[in-house]
Amino acid sequence: RVHLRVSTRNATLDDTVVVLKVVDAIRMEGIVPVGQPLFLLIADAQQLSFYAPQEGRLLSGAASAENLFRLFGIALTPMILQYVLLGDVPLATLPSTGAFTYRRRENLYMWQGQVSSQPQSYRIWFEPYDFHPVRFEMEDASGQPVLQVWYEEFQRTNGFMMPSRI
Repeated sequence: RVHLRVSTRNATLDDTVVVLKVVDAIRMEGIVPVGQPLFLLIADAQQLSFYAPQEGRLLSGAASAENLFRLFGIALTPMILQYVLLGDVPLATLPSTGAFTYRRRENLYMWQGQVSSQPQSYRIWFEPYDFHPVRFEMEDASGQPVLQVWYEEFQRTNGFMMPSRI
């Protein structure tokens, strides 16, 4: 179950099948109980294609955050969305500097930092036993939230711990 909160609105990906070809491509299909799927989205690092069979509409373009935002209200590139759906931190480069502290009240570790080439700041919360990320936040240069992700209910899948709720 995936629930995404972006600065402009909430979005859910309930009733969506996601197939990931790690790290090369992502395929998302909106399912319904009977009939054709609501949509089919296929993207790799360069190209994004969106097909709505009930409308007979095919859109294609760059695999950009702007195009994914137009379709789903999610301002992430398809490849960054793939990291989120895998239960990983959606950063190609981890912050190199920053504070790593234990938050006793929450019983979590928190890493706060910034990637030197980007104006955003990041906070990543880890559970203290296996260091799985349980929360991720990104803020723009003015301190406004850009992205918040919560990872919950981890289960072992093919040898990997994966969140069943995001």
